Amino acid sequence: MPVQINITGEDANQAIQEFSVLSAAFVGAKTPAAVPVQPTPQEDKPKRNRTTTPKPEPEEESKQDEDVKNDAKGDDQPTVKLEEVRAKAAELSKAGKQAGVKEVISSFDVPNLSKIPKDKLAEALEKLTALEEAE
Repeated sequence: MPVQINITGEDANQAIQEFSVLSAAFVGAKTPAAVPVQPTPQEDKPKRNRTTTPKPEPEEESKQDEDVKNDAKGDDQPTVKLEEVRAKAAELSKAGKQAGVKEVISSFDVPNLSKIPKDKLAEALEKLTALEEAE
């Protein structure tokens, strides 16, 4: 049976007083008069220098990070995102052109759409758009 007890007070001293009243009720003792609680002064401890070891990132993420940085540096060409290519491929597949979509993907010598290199995504989108227009 879960039991939840909320102790509220305007400050820490009042909350501690409420807690002492509650704990006294559990043992059947009379509640003590308001006992002022003096806050203990904080000692000035020297801060520890934390050293963390960087976690090694998988190679794919590193390549993607580099590609994003390279894209941000500024090619004048608009960048095409994988999501755009994927949406176009899904649209064509629903229209019954699955074979054409597979042919476009295999033309990049990759097993699936997400393995197309980022610098080839614009070309993939162009090929998919051309496939759409070729009725």
